[in-house]
Order: sequence, then structure tokens, then C-alpha cells
Amino acid sequence: MNKEAENIKQAGNTKKAIWVLWIIMGLNFGVALFKIVIGTIANSGSIIADGYHSLSDGSGNIVGIVGLSIAGRPIDNNHPYGHKKFETISSMIIGMLLFVVGCKVAYNSIINIIHPKTPEISIISFVVMISTLIVNIFVVIYERSQGKKLSSDVLVSDSEHTKSDVLITCGVIFTMVLLQLGAPPIIDGLVSLLISVFIFKASFEIFVEATQTLTDSAVLSSEEIYEATMSCDEVKKCHKIRNGGRKDEVYIDLHVLVLPDMKVSEAHALQHKIENTLKLKFGSQISAIIHVEPYYESIL
Repeated sequence: MNKEAENIKQAGNTKKAIWVLWIIMGLNFGVALFKIVIGTIANSGSIIADGYHSLSDGSGNIVGIVGLSIAGRPIDNNHPYGHKKFETISSMIIGMLLFVVGCKVAYNSIINIIHPKTPEISIISFVVMISTLIVNIFVVIYERSQGKKLSSDVLVSDSEHTKSDVLITCGVIFTMVLLQLGAPPIIDGLVSLLISVFIFKASFEIFVEATQTLTDSAVLSSEEIYEATMSCDEVKKCHKIRNGGRKDEVYIDLHVLVLPDMKVSEAHALQHKIENTLKLKFGSQISAIIHVEPYYESIL
């Protein structure tokens, strides 16, 4: 597949990922509204906290849509490597939003622990929480599969975050059962505090992954790149291997040593052969810069 065809495919994937986010955003805001309304009626801090968590999901989807829209722009003079890192920046902003929500939930949880209130649990509360749990499970499966298919960091990261929503909602349902069985009201504040821990954890994981991309941490193993390059018979030695970027857009540069009498046309053909070998092993998202050097066996 040539570069132009890859760019067209990437642009199509970006548009599909944006549509996925629109669908997920609608589901998240609907789930958040249900949880907050029912939590307020039931005077349940854990349900309200879970609702704000879902609300942050919807807000994060907006950031993701904006980020993907920018990331999908074609290469220009100011961005010769494209705009894909704007998607990574969007992921980082989502992580920051989660941290703010986590602080709010933690604060309200501590207040509820100090001044516990008895939540009013009803059949409607159980129905709403179980229904939202089913929606969240669907979102995790759908968003993650689309993220892998479309090579979208935002979709994959958001699906991991939604996975924590599933665990949190299970915790809230468990709390409601305990309260119905006569557990003290303070359990509601304790579960809310536990929810804030999950939010902080999701925020940290998203922030760390985005930071690794923005600081050009290695995406692939240098040893595996070395083995793939050395599989080409013309290559006598390989060194100065570097790689970075994103999982769906990896940049590799390396030096290869070949016999000194190799023609320029042969060296050029070898460069394409090495790049195709790397793409075959790691995927078509590979872009390689290969520096050719003469190999003198008597010296090396």
C-alpha cells in the first residue's frame, strides 16, 4: 500500500472513530442523567458519584471528538509528520478531566463519611443501576473493538476508562444491597471514596500513556527490529536503532552496514526491502529511515 493510499485509509478511520465517539457520548450522557437524578432522589452519594463519573465520560468524548477532528487533518508544511499527536493530547486532557472529577467525588465522599445520610433505596434505583451497567458493558466491548480496528488511541483509552465504570457500578449495586440488608449509612460514603480511587487510577493510566507518546518513548523492541533487519541477507551489521511515535504510527531510524562495492541502486532497493520487512513484522504503520554504511570485515 503506497503512502497516499495509507493517508486515505487513515482519514477514513478517523471519521469512523469520530462517529463511534458521538454514539458513545450520547450513551454516556444518558447514563449520567439517569444516575444523577436517581441518586439525588434516593439521597445516595455513591450513585451520584457514579453519575458524575459517567458525566465526565461524556465530557471526555467531546474532547476526543475535537482531538480526532484535528488529528485527521492531512500533512502540511508545519506538520510534516501529520497531526496524530493531537489525538494523544486529547487523551491527556481526558485524564486531567478525570482527575478533577476524582477530587470532587473524594471531597463529597469524605463529607458523607463525616456526616452520613441514609439513602432511600428503591426498586427503581436497582433497575436504573443494572440498566446502566448493561449499557457500560456494551460500550466497553464496542468501543474497544472499534479502537483496535481503527487504530485509535482515544477509543482504546476511553474503553479502558469505561471498564472501570463497570467495576464502579458493580460496587454501587453491592452497596445498595448491603444497605437493604441493614448496613450502616456510612458504607455509602466509603464506597464513594473507593469510586474516587478508581477515577484517580484511570486518570493516572491515561496520563502516563499519553506522556510516553509525547516524550517519544520507544514503541517497539530494538532487539526485534534488529532481528527483522538482519534477516535481509545483504545486511552485514545493524546498529544505532531508534524508534518512537504511536502504536498506529511508528517511526524507525537505523544504520545498516553492507558490502562497500554495493551499487547505489542496489542500496536503494535494499532500503525498501528492509522497510517492507519491518512492515511485514510490525504492521503497515511503520515508516523507516535507513542509513547505509560500508562494511569492512578486516576492520570490524
